[in-house]
Amino acid sequence: YYTYYPTTIYLGFRKILTNDTIYGWIKLITNGPGEKLVSYAYRHTMTTSTVTPVFTTTNTSICAGNTLSLTGSPSGGSFFGVNVSGNIFSPVASTITSVHNLYYTIGCAMPALLTVTVNGLPNPVLTNSLTSMCNGDSFTLTTAPSGGTFGGTGVSGNIFNSSITGLGTQTISYSYSDGLGCSNTKTFSLNVLSAPSLTVSSTATTMVCPGQSVTLNASGA
Repeated sequence: YYTYYPTTIYLGFRKILTNDTIYGWIKLITNGPGEKLVSYAYRHTMTTSTVTPVFTTTNTSICAGNTLSLTGSPSGGSFFGVNVSGNIFSPVASTITSVHNLYYTIGCAMPALLTVTVNGLPNPVLTNSLTSMCNGDSFTLTTAPSGGTFGGTGVSGNIFNSSITGLGTQTISYSYSDGLGCSNTKTFSLNVLSAPSLTVSSTATTMVCPGQSVTLNASGA
C-alpha cells in the first residue's frame, strides 16, 4: 500500500472546430517512482455555436486621422484590432495609405472580419523659394498640388500683401482636399523686414558747370 502525492499538475484544453466541442484534460505526476495518473475529465459542447457575428458597418474606407464607428450583429459583442477602442476605430493621421483588419466577436464564436482602407492625407507644399520680403511688397503664393485655399492675415486669394501685416514673421496656411475627400492643412512662414531708409547727398546741390565733377553720397543701406 502506497500513498502518492501529486508533485506536478498539467491542465489543457483542446477545441474541435468541426463540432464546437471543447475537451479538457488533467495530468498528475506523483512522487512515486515512474508513476503517472492521467485523467480526461472535461467535455463541453458550446451552446453559442449557432451565433454568427457579422459587421453591419458599411463604410470600408476613411481618411487617416478620422474615426469610424463600428457596429455589429447581434449586439453585445466586442470589437478588436489595432487602434480600436470600444466600438471606435481611430487610425492616426498619416500621408501613407494603409489597410487594417478589424474583428467583431460574441462569446466563443469565430470573429467576423472587416477590412478598412485608411487613405493617406494629401501633402501640399509651398513651391515658392522666397522666405522673407520687405515691408510694403506683395508676394504671389504658389503650391503643389494647386487648387487649395490660402489663409492668414494679409492674404487675398493667392496674394500676400505685407503692407497689411506689418513687420515680423507672418504665418500663412494652405488647405487642400483630394479626390477621396481627404484634406490636410500646412502652414509656412514669411518674414516681413523693414525697408531701408535711404539718404542721398552730393557736393553740389543746385548746379554744376560743364567739365566739373560732383560727388554723390548714399547711406542707409
